[in-house]
Amino acid sequence: MALHGEANEGRMQEGFIPALRMAVEAGAFLCELAMLAVLAIGGWGLGSGGLMSIALAIFYPALAILIWSLWMAPSSARRLPDPWRLIVQVALFAATGVVAGLGGHPALGSAFAVVAIVVFAATRRSGGPTCSGHQAGSSSS
Repeated sequence: MALHGEANEGRMQEGFIPALRMAVEAGAFLCELAMLAVLAIGGWGLGSGGLMSIALAIFYPALAILIWSLWMAPSSARRLPDPWRLIVQVALFAATGVVAGLGGHPALGSAFAVVAIVVFAATRRSGGPTCSGHQAGSSSS
């Protein structure tokens, strides 16, 4: 009887781990999208109104897209290997939090930075593919 229960538990874990990895990956993708929105909100708040607010609300997300596409995108020729990619991601999320805070939204900035850093660290801990589609810890470029 005990063996039958252990087999069922093993099957449950086999289904749970891929589902957990998929949830973490979905969370990471949502963090990437949220980063752009939080940067736009923070940039708008940093502007003195009018064109300056519009310019900063466009500039900060555009800068993040540039950095992400150069060093984090799976198709980038200059893609950083882990742990460097994670370090740059954490720096981007922390900078996003700072921009939001300085733009008048400190709670949003702090919450975003903490959640995004934890989610992206979890992508490495899950042992599954990171948002890039490569195995965690791989050093492919």
